[in-house]
Parts: sequence; C-alpha cells; structure tokens
Amino acid sequence: MTTGHARPTAREYNEDERTAIAALASGRGLAEDEVFHRLGSGTYDIHLNTTTFWRNVDRPFEWAAVRSQLDSDHPRVLGPSNERPDDIAS
Repeated sequence: MTTGHARPTAREYNEDERTAIAALASGRGLAEDEVFHRLGSGTYDIHLNTTTFWRNVDRPFEWAAVRSQLDSDHPRVLGPSNERPDDIAS
C-alpha cells in the first residue's frame, strides 16, 4: 500500500472488542444481543497510508465525510487526489 491509497477493510470484531462492547452494554443495562444486533457482527479498519490506520470504525460510516475532514485538516495523510484510487478520489 502506498501513500494515498486509503482502504476500509471489513472484519469481524475480535474477542477483546466483543468483551469490551458487552461490558459497556451491561453497564448501561442493555442486552448484549441487542447491542450486537444494532452494531452488526463486524467493523472496519481504515488504512490511511503505509503507517497510519483507524481500527474498529463502525460499519455505518460515511467515507466521503471522513475523506473531506482529512482533506481539510490533514491534507498530507491521504496524499494528492491524483494519486488516490477511484473509491476515494474527490
């Protein structure tokens, strides 16, 4: 992966994440199965470049909003728009 090739990667929650989510649900009086029904069975890791990624991003994220925020606040993270793949190009 080169700079500018941000990619969301779908994956299942790992055991630690499931345990943490279940503990938060329990602490708020919510049933674990209801929380996972709402969240879904998986999550995303978003690799922004070769050294930076976000782990465990909710599935219902809007990539265009994320890209727009990064472009305005941290334009060097994603690299020039002409180096981006079609799925993240402006």
